[in-house]
Amino acid sequence: MHPIVYYISSHGFGHAARQQAVIQQLARRGVAVHVRTAAPQQFFQEAASYHAQRYDVGMLQADALSYDVAGSLRWLETFMQEQDALIAQEVAFVREIGAGLIVSDMPPLAMEVASAADVPCLAITHFTWDWVYGHYVDQYPQAVPLIEAIRASYAKTTLALQLQMPIPHAFDMFPRVEAIPGLYNPVTKSRADIQAEFNLAPDMRVGLISMGGHAWSNLDLRALKAMHDWVFLVNDAAWESVSDAPQRFRRVPPGYAAYQNLIAHSDVLVGKVGGSTVAEVVGHGTPMIYTTHPLWRESSLLRETLERSAVASQYLPLENFQRGEWVEALNAVYEMPRRQAYSQPNGAAIAAEKVMAMC
Repeated sequence: MHPIVYYISSHGFGHAARQQAVIQQLARRGVAVHVRTAAPQQFFQEAASYHAQRYDVGMLQADALSYDVAGSLRWLETFMQEQDALIAQEVAFVREIGAGLIVSDMPPLAMEVASAADVPCLAITHFTWDWVYGHYVDQYPQAVPLIEAIRASYAKTTLALQLQMPIPHAFDMFPRVEAIPGLYNPVTKSRADIQAEFNLAPDMRVGLISMGGHAWSNLDLRALKAMHDWVFLVNDAAWESVSDAPQRFRRVPPGYAAYQNLIAHSDVLVGKVGGSTVAEVVGHGTPMIYTTHPLWRESSLLRETLERSAVASQYLPLENFQRGEWVEALNAVYEMPRRQAYSQPNGAAIAAEKVMAMC
């Protein structure tokens, strides 16, 4: 079995989190995986060799609820103008280790490396960056040539595995597409383990506030600090916003590798919708209070995914969410019956089998 080179987007933590499930499957099968990403190494632990490098931009964000479209397009334009040297370095690495396959979620550069190295390329995703940036062309016409370049790179993919959860958009640039179930990570800790790890009393209601690893500079959390029957787990980047109320909040260390356990064992997850978060919520049947952002094209598909699923959920408009008007929603969603988890197979094992068949 030849080694695999795995390119993962550094936009947030979601791409790394979901590919973690596939990489763990491959590691159990004895496959050597080389991960190339700027996402934290903790996601991959001993399952893969790791190289820290940014291969795409996704969307630049100052905090969890803001998007810098113009800055992202400038970054991408500069990156594409200068990427030939990086592609050459990556091709040399691929040849040095004798890689038999390149996997991408979803840096377009991975397809260019595969093409130049004459190695097959497998894409695993439910959305593509050309589709995301297409949302902005009316206001930012400079996005058009960048989108065309991304699509040209994606067209060099050997096979695209289109995840069916969250709901995907149409794929029309890949020469071959196969649908597989969504990816999520299996639980590896019990609720009692989580309670002990974060000093949570057994009778406390546990909320997980998940904002993609970003800070929350524009959230009003005063009402949460007064909720004496709840404790909230928050990411390290946001700890400064709530550190004055340690009795109500617990800090999740940066790059926490087993995040799916926090999702599975929380009573309610509160956050901005993201692809990996929605997949884990639906996969584990965790209730969710969520908001969307009009600048993020994927939002409508993620909301539709939650509404179609059996998971108890409640939508809050962005303005209400930012004002911290969560108390009523938290108690309402908590009282809803905890519904069944995802009824479809976990796509991680299926994706791993596809990977092995191609290398």
